[in-house]
Amino acid sequence: MPLDLTWAQEINRQGIALRMTQGRQDGWFFLPDPTRTDNAGLQPHLLIGENAHPERAFRQNLLSMNSFSPFGWLGGNVQDALWEMAQRGDKSALRTLEKHLSAYLDPVQGVVFESPMTEPRDGTFNSIEDFLPFAAIVGLYPQHPSVSSALGYLQLKANREGLMVSEQDITTEGCYTIAYPLAAIAAQRHDLVLAQTALRQLNGRTRLLTTPQTIFQRASLEGHQSYPNWGRGVAWYLLGTIKTLAVLKHFRQQEITGKKEVEEAFRRAAVQVSRWQDPAGRWGSFIDRPETGTDTSATAGIACAFVWGVQLGLLNQSYLRRARQAKASLQAYLTADGFLTGVSQINRGGEALQASDYRVISQFGMGLLAQLDCLLKS
Repeated sequence: MPLDLTWAQEINRQGIALRMTQGRQDGWFFLPDPTRTDNAGLQPHLLIGENAHPERAFRQNLLSMNSFSPFGWLGGNVQDALWEMAQRGDKSALRTLEKHLSAYLDPVQGVVFESPMTEPRDGTFNSIEDFLPFAAIVGLYPQHPSVSSALGYLQLKANREGLMVSEQDITTEGCYTIAYPLAAIAAQRHDLVLAQTALRQLNGRTRLLTTPQTIFQRASLEGHQSYPNWGRGVAWYLLGTIKTLAVLKHFRQQEITGKKEVEEAFRRAAVQVSRWQDPAGRWGSFIDRPETGTDTSATAGIACAFVWGVQLGLLNQSYLRRARQAKASLQAYLTADGFLTGVSQINRGGEALQASDYRVISQFGMGLLAQLDCLLKS
């Protein structure tokens, strides 16, 4: 919330109090903890002055607990960025990743965390969106008991077609939170069955969630589809697909089937999505509805997928230029203290909230931007 500078003296003298003017439930805030010195950005604070180097501040946030998020897809976006950086020799990113994961991993129970409803999930999981962190976990700790626990949970979610679903719903998130970490585990173990399972998740979602003009974020197994061309759903589809292909690249065509179909589906989707990039290099909250406004998380995720596509030889160099334009446009959304603004809120308010101009600062958006930055630098 911007504050008028004319109030600075009074603020310094009296401080600031908050009064609830809407709603009936309590508000909760993190307060300063004398035992922690690396998460000041998450505590109540005033930001005074300007910063000529917000990108430097962004990196400092990323490499601290200021980028920490709940276990699952939220934290996984950040951890995936740190893992990409670590694999390219960034020792600070590796140390930060280890610190983040240490908050969840347990040598006996496997994982210890809370669901989005703050319910303990010690030794088990909450949903099929919990598994993105395992792309990094299996890379760092391939024998950790949580990896076997994750595979066991996901296998229980498989239907008769072998698709891992939440009850009767299937989403594009599964491309990134299921197929990709499954592929990472398969690659680490050179497990052909698991690699085939990962590809099956992508081919099934392509069949149920895409048409020549539309990528739906959600569909029922009976055929009802929703969230057409929702930006972040598109990002999950593209990014999950291409990163799954990236970690499975050492498997030969004769070892696993369906890889060519996944590659073709990615190419078709990239062509389709590129048409909706605006002149500034960004994508909207719904990519075919510019009036819904820019979503910085969708922009970073889609651009990141484009770079991977070029690196794997599935897309031509024009997509690299599109990704660089997106990266440049996102710099305007960094705060002076290095947080990414303009992120569409997590999907709890339905399509109406996603189509509105409501935006937040959120660490998972930082993770997507950091992945894009890492890829472009490499």
